[in-house]
Amino acid sequence: MLHADPTSGVGMKIWQCYSGLVQQQWYLTDDHRIAVEGQDLCLDLTNGNTADGTQVQTWSCTDNNNNQVWNLGGTTPPPPPPPASNVVQLHPNGDSSKCLDVRAAEYANGTPVQM
Repeated sequence: MLHADPTSGVGMKIWQCYSGLVQQQWYLTDDHRIAVEGQDLCLDLTNGNTADGTQVQTWSCTDNNNNQVWNLGGTTPPPPPPPASNVVQLHPNGDSSKCLDVRAAEYANGTPVQM
């Protein structure tokens, strides 16, 4: 979830879903980025770091920035977005050994999302 005033460098956290909340509306772009609806912000690897436990952040969507390229389910190139009932893993820039993760599997509001 993003703050009400989203900016680059905000660490991602798990949060309960609210219907219509702009900060929780994400989509997969044609160039394999995960972007916030209506904002110029993409899901970004902090400093390109894929080490276990690294916090994931938002950053201004930037062409040719591999820190913002994500593949769904380990496939390259990623498939079209799945129906809402399907679940997939998110991998940074084709590295199927790393996944987006909710820290310590604690699904409470404010829990950081990390690699």
